[in-house]
This record gives sequence, C-alpha cells and structure tokens, in this order.
Amino acid sequence: MRAVNNFIIINEAVEEKKTDSGLLLTIDESEEMRYGKGVVFEAGDNVSVVKKGDTIYFDKRQGHQVRLEGVLYGIIREQDVVVIM
Repeated sequence: MRAVNNFIIINEAVEEKKTDSGLLLTIDESEEMRYGKGVVFEAGDNVSVVKKGDTIYFDKRQGHQVRLEGVLYGIIREQDVVVIM
C-alpha cells in the first residue's frame, strides 16, 4: 500500500485517556477530544514534514478510514497534522 500526493496513511494509537487529575475517561468522553494520536504508516510523494514511523497528533474530524486485511488505517492530509513528536 502506498500513499499518493499529500495524503498520509496512519495507524491510530489506542491509548488510555486520563485527565490531569488522573481520572479515566470513557470512550464517549474521549471522542469529544478533537485531536488523536497515530503513527505514520506511509507518507505520500508530496508530504514534506512527516516520514514513516513518526508519531503525530492529527485532527480526528478530518480524513477517512479504510480496513485492509483486517487492519484499520486512517487516511489524512498533511495539513491535518498538528504535532510531530
């Protein structure tokens, strides 16, 4: 699988959501958070700021998801990346 243009294929990280005070959030509460964490699986030809293996935060309200061979991948544009770790 290969990304084209300014698209990025990511594996979304499954992480436990905690508040600063240590409270665990339910799935419904964590869905209200706008940004998600993921790892870049593949970056398109025109992507200049991230590379394969980078951990990023991205706008969860953008992009699409695709399931291939039982694995769920996110497809976002470079402009949806807000933080590179």
